[in-house]
Amino acid sequence: MNKKILIIELHHKLGGGQIHSLNMYKTMIKNGCDVQMLVPHNTEITRQLENQEFAHIKTKILKFELIKPVYKLILAAKLISLYKKLKFDVIHCNKDMELWAAKQVAKRYPVKIVFTRHVSKPFKIKQIKNINGLICVNPNVLKTAQSLNLQHTLQIKNFAFIPPFFEESKFIDYKSNKTRVEFFKDSFGLSIQEIPILCLIGNLSKRKNQEVLIQAMHELIHKRNRKVQTVFAGTGSQEHKLKILAKSLGVADYCYFLGFTNKTNELIFHSDIKVVPSRVEPFGIVFLEAALLRKPIIGTIGTGAELTIKHEYSGLLFDASDVKALADAIEKILSNPDFGKMLGENAFVHVIQNYSNQVKFEKLLDFYKNV
Repeated sequence: MNKKILIIELHHKLGGGQIHSLNMYKTMIKNGCDVQMLVPHNTEITRQLENQEFAHIKTKILKFELIKPVYKLILAAKLISLYKKLKFDVIHCNKDMELWAAKQVAKRYPVKIVFTRHVSKPFKIKQIKNINGLICVNPNVLKTAQSLNLQHTLQIKNFAFIPPFFEESKFIDYKSNKTRVEFFKDSFGLSIQEIPILCLIGNLSKRKNQEVLIQAMHELIHKRNRKVQTVFAGTGSQEHKLKILAKSLGVADYCYFLGFTNKTNELIFHSDIKVVPSRVEPFGIVFLEAALLRKPIIGTIGTGAELTIKHEYSGLLFDASDVKALADAIEKILSNPDFGKMLGENAFVHVIQNYSNQVKFEKLLDFYKNV
């Protein structure tokens, strides 16, 4: 591919979308693409690029993020300046507010605009109108976008479903020379209990629905006499409420809030079950990570979990509001280790065959060629 690509990734937090953009960029570089990435100064995504010695362009624009008109004007000026130096062919946006600035460049220079939609929230019609290509990480979101394109004459010519990129080499057949007790003690200062470990990785927010897992723990521990413990990796606005809920239900001693960690491969490896109870989840990189570690996964019906989990074949599904169903799913895996192992093995094969970074890179390459 001869096209020069500029990827814009200007979120200040490192969530699933940013992990996708970061690993897409690294995959493109490793495959010899002519690509640059614009990232915010002094953020986790920048630190990761620096630590791994990947070239990138930094900007301090986030200090203007709350003043949207100023933010967009400054970003447009930055992109025009970068175009004069780099002469890129495609601007790849990952955030709604980036699109207006990219369009200002396209008005002046022969630049194409593409946009990756990482979330399931409604599209802003005016912002996506007349862009050259749209990538969605969920096929249902893609269908919605294609319908809107016809309904509102948005003139978007290229569409693609491309699942999130992630650091797959970090997870494939990862092994540890530590016991789980040693790992949690050394990494987090925790004296973990000798009972099954459930793992939940993600922002502590309402849409991630961590409270249903805490309620299911109460069901298992106090009503079914099956003790389990959960490690929550992530930060967010709901942390205090979740801790209060755990205490009120008598399971606080079985809940460990670890905060942000980049030791996700080790965390999943030393856990027994990966639980993702989100009410909304476009795809979910955490499903892919757990699958490559051959761990049984529990996700929610009607979300991106269904792209990895085929119920009772490569994982278990439950309704996001059904506490008993989640408790049943956890108990079913714990009471039958061979069943849990089968789920993990089948998930591994499914992800390798359908969602490897190389498979996704070939789709991305075709998409860029058609833009």
